[in-house]
Amino acid sequence: MAETDENATASVADSIVIDGQAFSLAELANMGWDEVDAVKTTRSPAGAYGFSIEESSLTVKEITDKEKNTKIKVMVIPVKLKMEACFGVVSPPGEDSIDPDSMIGKHHTETFFIKTGEAYGRFKQFCMDIGYVPPDPKTPFQDIVKGLTGYTFSGRIKHSPNKADSDSPYINLDLTKIKAWKPQE
Repeated sequence: MAETDENATASVADSIVIDGQAFSLAELANMGWDEVDAVKTTRSPAGAYGFSIEESSLTVKEITDKEKNTKIKVMVIPVKLKMEACFGVVSPPGEDSIDPDSMIGKHHTETFFIKTGEAYGRFKQFCMDIGYVPPDPKTPFQDIVKGLTGYTFSGRIKHSPNKADSDSPYINLDLTKIKAWKPQE
């Protein structure tokens, strides 16, 4: 049986927001097993999809600069995508085939780490490729990020080898193969 630290407490002031509702850390720590739905995470299979941007935001994250072995803060743009159409899917080797219709409504998040001017340029190119052009060229970056919500585009998800863990490939949008797309009514 696991021991608990009776001195471990969480202040009611320490809170987080989950699905739009604020919870204190103490409330979460005391939540019953039966009050939480289990959610199995899956990898997005390689394939061609029609996406809608469900949410995009601008955050700051501290990461390790591997070249300098120091912590640095970078701008991060997570773009949550919803699969609206599946034009073709590649089943992983050794697994059952995937029904393309089963992918509709699934999510994939593409994250842009803005550490350099080139990275900013890749994000700008992503916006242009999906057909997003701000109404004014002087639109602030944060407004551009917010303005992506609702845009639709087609693209491919690709799996690339992960040298550190061959069982966990990198799963990303193929940014060279995206374009504006509108779902059929």
